[in-house]
Amino acid sequence: MFYGLAVTFPVNRLYAGRGVWRGVVPWCKPDARPQLGRFTAQCEYVIWGTAGSMSANPSGEVIPGFYECVAPRDRVHVTQKPLPLMRELLRIVPPGATVLDPFMGSGTTGVACVQTGRRFVGIELDPVHFECACERISNAHRQGALFVHADNASEQARLTLE
Repeated sequence: MFYGLAVTFPVNRLYAGRGVWRGVVPWCKPDARPQLGRFTAQCEYVIWGTAGSMSANPSGEVIPGFYECVAPRDRVHVTQKPLPLMRELLRIVPPGATVLDPFMGSGTTGVACVQTGRRFVGIELDPVHFECACERISNAHRQGALFVHADNASEQARLTLE
């Protein structure tokens, strides 16, 4: 889930009801639009949590705590996230586990889940965005998982982000 300071309090309420707050991971957008006379908003923050306890990453790999990735040019949603970034962030989630995105937008997280062998539950209030997300996720299902069986999946993900 991505957020700015405006949604900090609603997100805290989200985790207060259920789940365990796990942390915040910054995403730096090197191509962010300049803001004359202001700080450039070139960082967004991924907040993440779990539905309960969490086991250590079984692969033993170290997962970065900061990501730099260019925002998508051809987007169907104003806050659409880069697919390579979402695949990279999913490394913390065991294959086959379920990912919840309470602000699904165009469904990029769902597409990344399909491509990496995770299950997905998405929530979106806007019916137009919901239909767009469903179409994108259905298209991803037709293509099948792309990154599940690769022996060098972390290397592929790193290269995809560059």
